[in-house]
Amino acid sequence: MSLLTPKSVDPFVLGLAILDDDGVVTWTNAVWRNLADSGNALAHQNASQLARAWSAAHSKPLATGLRLVLAHERDDFTIDFRDRDADGVERWLGLCALRGGDNRVAIVCSVDRCDHDSPPPSAHSAAGAWEWDRASGTISCTEALLGSLGLTKENAPRDVTSALQLVDPPGRPRVLRAAAAARLSGVFDVDLRIGIAKFRPRYFRVHGEATAWMGGQPSRLAGFAYDITDVRTGEDRLEELARYNKVVADLGRAALSNVDIPSLLHDACAAAVDAMPFCAFRIVEIDSSQELVPRTSCGLANDDDLSAHDDYVRGALVDGEPQVAISVAGEWKSGIAVAVRGESVILHAVAPEPARFGDVEESFIRAIANVLAAALSRRRYEGDLIAARLEMTALVEHSPDLVIRFDRDLRIVYVNRAVQRLTTTPIQELIGRRVRDLRADREGIADEWESGLRRVLLLGTEQEFEAWGLISKRAFNVRCVPEPGVDGTILHLLAVCRDVTDKRRDEEEKRRLEQQLEQASRLTSLGRLAATVAHEFNNVLMAIQPFADLLQRRATASNDPTVDSAAVHITQAVQRGRRITQEMLRYTRAVEPVRDAVEVNELLTYVCNSMRLVVAARMRISLDLPAVPSYLYADRTQLEQVFTNLIANAHDAVDSGGTLVISANAPMSGDVYPFGVIPHVEEFIHLTFRDNGTGIPPELMEHIFEPLFTSKRSGTGVGLAVAHQVVSTHGGHLFVESQQGVGTAFHLFLPRAHSAPGRRVESTARGAVRLMRIVLVEDEPAIAEGLSAVLRSEGFEVAHTETGGGAIPLIESFRPELVLLDVGLPDIDGVEVYSRIRDRWPELPVIFSTGHADRRKVEEVSQERRVGFLMKPYEVEELFAAIADLESRPAVI
Repeated sequence: MSLLTPKSVDPFVLGLAILDDDGVVTWTNAVWRNLADSGNALAHQNASQLARAWSAAHSKPLATGLRLVLAHERDDFTIDFRDRDADGVERWLGLCALRGGDNRVAIVCSVDRCDHDSPPPSAHSAAGAWEWDRASGTISCTEALLGSLGLTKENAPRDVTSALQLVDPPGRPRVLRAAAAARLSGVFDVDLRIGIAKFRPRYFRVHGEATAWMGGQPSRLAGFAYDITDVRTGEDRLEELARYNKVVADLGRAALSNVDIPSLLHDACAAAVDAMPFCAFRIVEIDSSQELVPRTSCGLANDDDLSAHDDYVRGALVDGEPQVAISVAGEWKSGIAVAVRGESVILHAVAPEPARFGDVEESFIRAIANVLAAALSRRRYEGDLIAARLEMTALVEHSPDLVIRFDRDLRIVYVNRAVQRLTTTPIQELIGRRVRDLRADREGIADEWESGLRRVLLLGTEQEFEAWGLISKRAFNVRCVPEPGVDGTILHLLAVCRDVTDKRRDEEEKRRLEQQLEQASRLTSLGRLAATVAHEFNNVLMAIQPFADLLQRRATASNDPTVDSAAVHITQAVQRGRRITQEMLRYTRAVEPVRDAVEVNELLTYVCNSMRLVVAARMRISLDLPAVPSYLYADRTQLEQVFTNLIANAHDAVDSGGTLVISANAPMSGDVYPFGVIPHVEEFIHLTFRDNGTGIPPELMEHIFEPLFTSKRSGTGVGLAVAHQVVSTHGGHLFVESQQGVGTAFHLFLPRAHSAPGRRVESTARGAVRLMRIVLVEDEPAIAEGLSAVLRSEGFEVAHTETGGGAIPLIESFRPELVLLDVGLPDIDGVEVYSRIRDRWPELPVIFSTGHADRRKVEEVSQERRVGFLMKPYEVEELFAAIADLESRPAVI
């Protein structure tokens, strides 16, 4: 027997021919004959004649320049080549030859385009890995994948041809198209159904990528197979219900026509096999001697022996209930027999495996038997047909999905019980309502439904679309099929609606988290860069600062206004650079907020009053605050910086006469927002900074919170990055909405506090500094020279070393009263140098200095009585204040 027979020709195959062992054509399908333009003249020709006949059809679509390689001596093979159709569109053609028994079967299939845009692999767990070597044509699979396919190494597929046989026939062209696309792109991606057990198929998503290339094409592909059976099982079940329903309906229409009884019985068996391809069906009659007399069958050979099934088949007629048997002797291991009511006729289904016939299959077979009973007994036709429909309706009524039937005017004529889970509206009030008459909770819902339903009416085929619920605030995936009348005219539309609201919400949340993760990754990388730049810049500023101090002191002493003005300008420039680096380093060091209850109205009023003079020339600030006081659990100082940055941004964005409206409110549980998802929103205070400025271009929106990114000439690119970081460290959320020409709104969600604010403690004044001896440990020569010059000009004695290793000997010989110690030294870390100093001179004061604004390295010692800390660049007055602070601390008694 040939591998494929004319009856099993896949409907998606472009052309198919069967050759015998002498290479002579024994059969071709209509597609091949039409392309060859030769009618039945191809019969009895050999392979070479077949190739010439195909090439002669060069004017036909998809046949230009076709080269057919078909040799009787070759093993099974698959070839692909590029071609253009009559419109010049480039396509791929694939020719696959498979040997089966004494025949060779050649299949030619087409791919619409050369690229292949397939969805990403399913998120389900991988069943196993595979590899395809194009050079050798071999396929290798992992044991896990073979096990999931119910295979072993002994019966594993060795090549593409044997692997393709595992796929259900309707899915094979799709696999071939995916393989053809993979030869161009190096990516293989396809969903397929594997007939491991004919009655229990499994679904896999197979995805792979090229691991080696040769001649511009992938020579080796590897990837994974994902088992998506669980996802598809529910869909298949609905498809089965629709298919079963259609078979019963078609059979019922046939029974109402003038078809003869033998034809009706044969059509019933054929339709049942089409709906349940894992079974074969027969109809038998029990005569007066209890012998089974065959009436018709489908899917059974004439010599099939079903004698082992006879006892339970007879039992179906005796008991009047379906009789199910499993592990029956012979080729057919299981079966179910259903009596045709009122007649001595049995509808018998058998399967080659020990299948378990479920309630749905049983109901389907019983429904067919009921239709047959009606056809065989006109007197009982009405009752039996209604019973069959009621049984099928029961399946729909108990479906977890919403099922709606519409007429041609898009009026609802039926809704199943699932609607009661989604709305309090009685079903009776929905019947007869048009789609446009139903109340929807957002604009455009009726348009979505009308568009999808009218597409089914126009095309006359099943359509799938997603739409918001007409009768509930839920989103649905809708699969709609037409229901034609006896004359073929569409009478109704049957829509099966699956609730995908939670799925949509999960997908949106997943996208949001992925965006946050991506943004966090970018910000971390940029933050490290910013920290490095700021550190080096601080060292440069620190090298300038002491010389500016020295220059200003000399100018004051000499009463030279020109030099004094120059020194002032240098000092101001250093201070501006210092503020910039402090903002950058505040972003990179992720300072933990010192939280207390902060009253919202008071804080916003304070910040706005302090900024009004700065922005008054261009922008007016308006406050929209709640009458009832509310509190944030936050670091007041950090929030002041965030609010100041946002007001400054609004000032730069608006034209003269612009406005900034700042509002605050307490969200309620369940509140939703179009700009993002806020879990437990009732635990936050919602602050909004909304301006009427120029807005942010869409291409810049995803970058605005990145450090060092700015679109302003005078901007630092740090303000919004710091704002985002501060809000995040508080456990809050920051979103932005913007429309060019309209304005921008920043939405801050900050944790709510439920108590009054704590008291603020003011810092104390510093004392005077007496003259002393200082050891300076600094590896930057310019900084060391400048500090030493300024300190000596003030009467201090200074000794300097550039390394940590030289600090201890210098202290021992110089006997200082203070050590000014850099944290980052080239040989020994400053903290280690401090540890050695403390071991020998526990009361010697030490002031750490660093350009990183990061106390983590000195965290353990920063609280000690004789330790201070200075952030570069600092003025000499700040150094004097730090020294005075150490001197003012009480001695240990």
